[in-house]
Amino acid sequence: MNTTPTEAPANDASRTDCEAGSLPDWSACISVSEAAKRIPTRSKSGYADPQSVRRWILNGRPGVGGKLVKLEGILFGSRMYVPPDAIGRFLDDLKSDPLPVKAPASLKDRKRRSKAAKKELRAMGVKC
Repeated sequence: MNTTPTEAPANDASRTDCEAGSLPDWSACISVSEAAKRIPTRSKSGYADPQSVRRWILNGRPGVGGKLVKLEGILFGSRMYVPPDAIGRFLDDLKSDPLPVKAPASLKDRKRRSKAAKKELRAMGVKC
């Protein structure tokens, strides 16, 4: 039986990511408060509120096409951290091209559907 302790892997100094599920270089991650200061807004302070950043990490925010966009973040104990490059990706995803929008129905089609709905309501006994 081998009783020598196993050697811990050396820290990779070139690593700058902060991904969940791996051992990140914590020096590359920034706090939620610092992340908020890097996101410009029209508020009096000129930057986002840290609570908004937490909400974007946990719940996300609707993007241009209605798609939910979440800010990448890591919960470590009771603190949240954000990779610095995640802010740029989050802002880019929010303003990405919207999904193609279906053309509105023609006037003729809307009138036809309206007549059908009225007929159905009258059949149910509703006066209209």
